[in-house]
Amino acid sequence: MSYSGYDRVGRPIIYISVKDHVKGQFSSESTEKLTILFMEIGRKLLHSPVESITVIFDMAGFSLKNMDYQHIHFLVNLVQSYYPESLGLALIVNAPWLFNSCWQIIKRWLDPVVESKVQFIKKLNDLTKFIDLSNTPKRLNGNNPDFKYIPPAEQDNIMSSAFRDDFYGHEQARENHELASINYLRITLEWAQKKHDKHILEERKKAMKELQDAYEQLIPYISARTHYHRNGFIHEPIFDIAYEKIQ
Repeated sequence: MSYSGYDRVGRPIIYISVKDHVKGQFSSESTEKLTILFMEIGRKLLHSPVESITVIFDMAGFSLKNMDYQHIHFLVNLVQSYYPESLGLALIVNAPWLFNSCWQIIKRWLDPVVESKVQFIKKLNDLTKFIDLSNTPKRLNGNNPDFKYIPPAEQDNIMSSAFRDDFYGHEQARENHELASINYLRITLEWAQKKHDKHILEERKKAMKELQDAYEQLIPYISARTHYHRNGFIHEPIFDIAYEKIQ
């Protein structure tokens, strides 16, 4: 599972080689956490006004040992319940006949809107309708180099350790985020009852900005810089800013 640039409308592309997932190889909890992590990384790769992602499911080499209905059900529920409208397009390529019966089961779990976003690609050349060759993985006849992990540098490890040890900063950031969340919820409830009140609308915009700022301050304490920070896909200056403050 990796990100592979952007499609023709600016959506980040998740590339998934289905054969690399073997049911039972890792615990369900670990696999689910990894999936959530990728959803969160995907959110950081979004650039306004685009608010959805494209997923390529590469079925080359697929066999029944790769068919994990439990995890697929988790993924479907995650996307539909916790990341609504986050899926812009799902492209299934290299699907063997064996997958047909699996798909009949899977599509029953899909909301009609989500199902309408799923497309089976019969010829790899048809991918170019949606994705430029420069952003298509080499293994799909594109020009984008296949994923190669960039491990954390020494500075990344030093920074992560500093944030783990900064208990006061973490607690302060957490409290500020909690207060901002409560305030935003309160004002949103007022706004829902008084939508035509311009004052409430402005208050809600202000509360939204405060919540965004509070969450940004919390980021270094609840996450770490990833491969996509190191390869330049994601830019989050808050890591360096927060690190300088605690030195």
